[in-house]
Amino acid sequence: MRKYISLYTQQREARNIALELYNYRRMNPEQRAKSACVNLRGNTNRQL
Repeated sequence: MRKYISLYTQQREARNIALELYNYRRMNPEQRAKSACVNLRGNTNRQL
């Protein structure tokens, strides 16, 4: 059961990262820089 939950979490995490990357590509450079700053702060404890 625990394995299944962690697998589900990993998939959800992967989907979130894919979505972030997709949105990131569609942004203009200003938004990109802003979003990168936020992501760096938010992801220091989360390894991609």
